[in-house]
Amino acid sequence: AALVLVAMVWNRATGRRYPFRLPAETNAAEPAPRLGLSTEELGSLLSRFNQATNLGVADLGRLLAAAEAEAAGHRFDGTTCADIMTADPIIARPEIPVAEAARLFLTHRIKCLPVVEGDGRLTGLLFQADLLDVVAGVGRAVRRSPRRRTVGDAMRPATGAVPHDMPVGRLLNRLAADGSEVVPVEREGWLAGILTRSDVIRLLLRGAEERPSIR
Repeated sequence: AALVLVAMVWNRATGRRYPFRLPAETNAAEPAPRLGLSTEELGSLLSRFNQATNLGVADLGRLLAAAEAEAAGHRFDGTTCADIMTADPIIARPEIPVAEAARLFLTHRIKCLPVVEGDGRLTGLLFQADLLDVVAGVGRAVRRSPRRRTVGDAMRPATGAVPHDMPVGRLLNRLAADGSEVVPVEREGWLAGILTRSDVIRLLLRGAEERPSIR
């Protein structure tokens, strides 16, 4: 009893519950979407290695998720987002008219315009579909008359920006799960570039010509 009491005090002091008992309000399956493993499969792994009494399902899920993230960082020889991103992309300011933004889309044949403030900080993203919303008169842009609508009215929030030194491998699951086509890349809060699916595909195909073909 004294040993169990000491173990409980020690583990709680170091941030781990012992004996592990998952609270009823906690979702034990939380790691499953990241790992592709259900709660039952995680429990089966614990039983297979006789660790069910030492490690909880949630703890195992967190451990495997951390290992998966670490392994993803080693993919592509540590290539970072800054290594494959499009640096110095075509940008827009929130105050310019949407008609000028449309000309930028046509001239440069791009799919997305990062919107930045005067100091270079990323404030939003403008996609071609957002211009269609302006034409259709829906969304934020409908609050102003057509001639006064600006990029700031039509843009969407710039959520999901990643740091420039983030390993590309960690971004693959997000691109697959969220369906993101353009990911802003920031350096110390300022826009450093944008990363698209095409950039990742080129990285995946790098060196493919040297690999033997499968017949």
